[in-house]
Amino acid sequence: MTELTVRLIAPNDETQVGLASGRKINRHADGYFDIPVSSASSLVNAGWQFASGCGTTSQRPALNFVGQMFFDRTISKPVWYDGAGWVGADGEAA
Repeated sequence: MTELTVRLIAPNDETQVGLASGRKINRHADGYFDIPVSSASSLVNAGWQFASGCGTTSQRPALNFVGQMFFDRTISKPVWYDGAGWVGADGEAA
């Protein structure tokens, strides 16, 4: 099972970050890091900011709020929760 990740933005121009587990997480070309949920809180406490949640379609959050964004790796696009379901940037169901 793939570990759920969150997408974070580093507080400076880091290209990789060492995690407590000793793993290195490399920055994506778009400037974001996909960080395992288990490591995210310590990075947020150190000044990192959430960009959005990310994962596969089946990993979309079950508890969500209107306007919540999630980067869906299955379809390689961001989606938003509109109160009734997940939609793409075009407003169509995703």
